Amino acid sequence: MASLAERILGQLDAEDIPLDDDELAARLGVVRQAVNQACRRLATEGRIRRGPSGGGKIVNANAGGEPAKPLPIATTSTITSGAAFELHARRVVSAAWGVALESRIIALGGAVTHSFDLVSPDGALVGDAKWYKDLRPIPSAKLSVIAEYVWLLQHVENAKRRFLVFGQDRAVPDRWLARYQPLLAGVEFWFLDERLTRLA
Repeated sequence: MASLAERILGQLDAEDIPLDDDELAARLGVVRQAVNQACRRLATEGRIRRGPSGGGKIVNANAGGEPAKPLPIATTSTITSGAAFELHARRVVSAAWGVALESRIIALGGAVTHSFDLVSPDGALVGDAKWYKDLRPIPSAKLSVIAEYVWLLQHVENAKRRFLVFGQDRAVPDRWLARYQPLLAGVEFWFLDERLTRLA
């Protein structure tokens, strides 16, 4: 008998359209939780793409195709707070990288834990969203917070990709990188406005 993962792949091949977990569960006669777990695993393995649809639900698609009606990247003028930027970054990066990111507490070693904004289901991708306005001169406290998050990310166990996504004013991460880029040690910097751009 075919495994659930094989049945999901077969269903996506047969219909050739993105389907959310509920639709797959109904078609396959399987509980939604089992479908969700199998789809997350398939996305991590790169066998399917998983990301938000136009209606906001997470959909699954063949690895060679794109999820239907991906969420457009909103203009940053519609975002007015760090909390709103975090939600926006989560939707955009999830869609861009084909994995459903969520806020989660992660172990850093021993009994030390920290909550990050952008974490994949398997913990292989761990990042945080930062919404900073450039104040001239940039207060040293702001640069210190960025350094703190770089350090925290460097201590996440078993992560394959560690990153920060900045919004609002690109001068903030640019100035931090101009001064401290040699200390990044595997942490990616991204900037999100009308598009997602890697800075380092």
